[in-house]
Amino acid sequence: MRVFIAIALAVIAAIGIGVAVEAGTSSPSAHKSNAWTISTRQPSLRLLVDEPCPKSIAGYQDVTNAEVSSRTSLVPPSPDAGLICRYGTIPTMSTNVPYALVRSKRLERGDAVELAIAIDRVSTKRPTGVSACPAQFAAATVIAFRYAKESTADVWYQDSGCQKLDNGYLASSELGDPAFYNGFVALIDRLAPRN
Repeated sequence: MRVFIAIALAVIAAIGIGVAVEAGTSSPSAHKSNAWTISTRQPSLRLLVDEPCPKSIAGYQDVTNAEVSSRTSLVPPSPDAGLICRYGTIPTMSTNVPYALVRSKRLERGDAVELAIAIDRVSTKRPTGVSACPAQFAAATVIAFRYAKESTADVWYQDSGCQKLDNGYLASSELGDPAFYNGFVALIDRLAPRN
């Protein structure tokens, strides 16, 4: 019996070592294949930094980005400027107005670069497992970045329910990602608080 246990432990150890070696030698293409890619939800919005935030995004589902870089990262590094447009529900005397503009903030280069870095740090790995999310409201944030040579990048931030970021092609989730909720969320709430 002792010999059987010793052999079983040796086999388990060998399998464990094999898994550790394989995990340590993953290639960049293997990481890319693990990225969470989505189809752009329609209709989609294109936001430009030099224009004002739309008064409402009711009816829009996502952003769209034509640049090839949107397929490898949520946003490219080193933007020249940025724009944050935050949307929520505004109560009126007779009804509630969903997805109405509640805050807009233009970002100078320093803040835009800091926000792009925070977005780039979140994982674009597809979330797994079962999770329970809080209620989702008619609220979202759209972020635009401007770069040299007049290229742009937009990001849609679903900021209620199971929060996520996407650029119309790549997505990320707050679930199990401290870089999302401690880094990105803390920064955007400081740069453009809802209240």
